[in-house]
Amino acid sequence: MNIVLCIDNNYIMPCGITMISILENNGDLPVTFYIIGMDLSEKSKDELSLVLFRYPNSSLFFYDIKTEFLESYNFSLYGFDHLSLASYSRLFIADILPRDINKVLYLDSDIIVSQSLSALWNTDIDNYAVAGVPDMYCTFYANVFEVFGYSDSFKYVNAGVLLINLKYWREQNLMEHFINFYNENHERLLYHDQDIINGTLYDSKLALPIKYNALDFYFFRMRHDFYQYQNEIDEAMKTPVIIHYTSPDKPWIMTCEHPLKKEFLKYKKLSPWRKVPLIWNNNESLSKKIKCYKRAVLYALGLKEPKKYLRVVRNTKDYGYEFK
Repeated sequence: MNIVLCIDNNYIMPCGITMISILENNGDLPVTFYIIGMDLSEKSKDELSLVLFRYPNSSLFFYDIKTEFLESYNFSLYGFDHLSLASYSRLFIADILPRDINKVLYLDSDIIVSQSLSALWNTDIDNYAVAGVPDMYCTFYANVFEVFGYSDSFKYVNAGVLLINLKYWREQNLMEHFINFYNENHERLLYHDQDIINGTLYDSKLALPIKYNALDFYFFRMRHDFYQYQNEIDEAMKTPVIIHYTSPDKPWIMTCEHPLKKEFLKYKKLSPWRKVPLIWNNNESLSKKIKCYKRAVLYALGLKEPKKYLRVVRNTKDYGYEFK
């Protein structure tokens, strides 16, 4: 199984913990990691290499990409301060990796894999450019189909988990199409390289079950729009295969209240960063930090559930999830 991660030096610990969660739950599969690093230091590479020490059925390769290279395309991160320019590296995967690699699973590094990826990896995508989980937040609230002018029957997927047909990407010279799409639409882009991938590949995507990319969004109260996905959302929230911490409220931040933060902490304890303390969000005021810290302590003691998230139950007419 080929796993690709695109990072910079700010995401070494989260990336390493993502890798550990994959290895812990996929011992029956040989796993090869391909890390495309934006200006990665040798120290960062050494730290990530330590992850594989306990997993003999795994291997790791680094590919360097320069900030200047990505900046030369004038890629924007407007409105998403918690993102890195390194995320655009995934547009170049087919050209960076060796040509004998025809299929990869791309993962963001704010992800925990909690079950086997075997079924996902064995999904047939011979006739598709990519497979991904539909991003309902973008489709219901951002109206991306109208922005880019294609039918909602083609879906709009979250680019944090992508099963990629590299053979297709190379045969169709998709890197050039990605760049052309960006140049022609950059003023309309809402979600940066995710929009580029969806807009370019609008009619060659395979939709995957939600359990393969359980976004933060699904843990908030749902609107009536999502009745049709009720069973699938229930499954994804109760037994997700891939947990994706998509908001700026990451699980390595002290005040994070994600209900599955403990999954991240479980794999952190198995990592070289097990003694590294969680960080504070420096953008928060001191009073808010104190308030969040008190709430986090109560939550850790089992005395209080975070207000922000909701327990998975069949609830009232607005159909939601409520944590009690």
